[in-house]
Amino acid sequence: MANSYSVTSFTLMPKELTKPLKLGKLAQTFIHLFTGIYPTEDTNEFTTDSDEYGYRTLESLFTTLIEEYSLNAADCFNFNDLLPQLTPYFNKETLGKLEHELSSIKLDSDESISLEDLLPICFAEENSNFGSFYSETGHWCSKQRHGEFGGHSNFISEYFRHSINTGELAYLGMSGVSNYVPKYVIEQTKFMLNGIHHPELKQETVKQLIQQLQKLIK
Repeated sequence: MANSYSVTSFTLMPKELTKPLKLGKLAQTFIHLFTGIYPTEDTNEFTTDSDEYGYRTLESLFTTLIEEYSLNAADCFNFNDLLPQLTPYFNKETLGKLEHELSSIKLDSDESISLEDLLPICFAEENSNFGSFYSETGHWCSKQRHGEFGGHSNFISEYFRHSINTGELAYLGMSGVSNYVPKYVIEQTKFMLNGIHHPELKQETVKQLIQQLQKLIK
């Protein structure tokens, strides 16, 4: 039986680029859950290792939040039951993101959770300056598995999200060049535009894209 694990490096960046990075307590709590180390508020680089710390489940996340914020979990069955107790600790936007991501999930859920899913919740924390992050993951297996293990990268901010997977290039050459080249370029362009979560920014990006395309086809 093969043993496999992944290692991910994270680089965190400030929202206001002229000021230093500052993490809020929730971001520090999430990072601690995945690294075993409680970071300082200016920690901008770290790695997570699933072989050393294991994969994290939603149950482990909820247990950490209950301990960190001294919540009473008696008679609570899902995360939504805990939300009223978290109101004193977070602003409305952060609470809304927590509710959107986790509200209906049972406290004993054994589903895995990734740090990439959790950190965006922290962009709106009060008294913080955290606006985006880049993550790069490499997968390793103790047995050779051709084409099954590689890596992926993510860039995530409030307004733009994009991911790149090494495996997406694997089968491009299995159809004619006149088929896979335009199909891949179009799909990637649509994928990147769909990663823009700000209407005005998306509109401006499309405008500039059209201008560049017009120059290319002249």
